[in-house]
Amino acid sequence: MTQVDVDWEALALLAHATAPDDAAGVPCAARPSTRYRHLDGPCRCFVGGPAPEFPPAATASRA
Repeated sequence: MTQVDVDWEALALLAHATAPDDAAGVPCAARPSTRYRHLDGPCRCFVGGPAPEFPPAATASRA
């Protein structure tokens, strides 16, 4: 048996489909043609999970 070094934190992030600085959330699988995102984790719309949100607009600062 071979020992494999694994970055468990990175695997956990991949399992939840989020990145540490991912402020935009995860795309809604039930509404793929929209820009709806789930800020609380993966899409659970098909099983009665929380509703998605429209992503916050990025505001450009004007000088």
